[in-house]
Amino acid sequence: MQEKRLEERIAELKKGIDEAKKLRTQAETQREMLLNELENLTEEIRKLGLEPEQIDQEIAALEAEIEELLNEAEKMIPWDLLRENRRG
Repeated sequence: MQEKRLEERIAELKKGIDEAKKLRTQAETQREMLLNELENLTEEIRKLGLEPEQIDQEIAALEAEIEELLNEAEKMIPWDLLRENRRG
């Protein structure tokens, strides 16, 4: 009876080890994929003349520029005339 229980425990341990090995392999594969993606993105960023550390700053600058251009465009539209024309 005791021998059967030991065999069951050993079998369960082997199963657990096999599952852990599979998970490790999956994690390593995913890690490699993510590292490759990071490398590709870093390369693309550098092709744009930036370093990855500059991305947040560049995005903020571009957003500010967009906001400024939108404000300029809004000032060019004769809103008063358009409102008057709508009233008829």
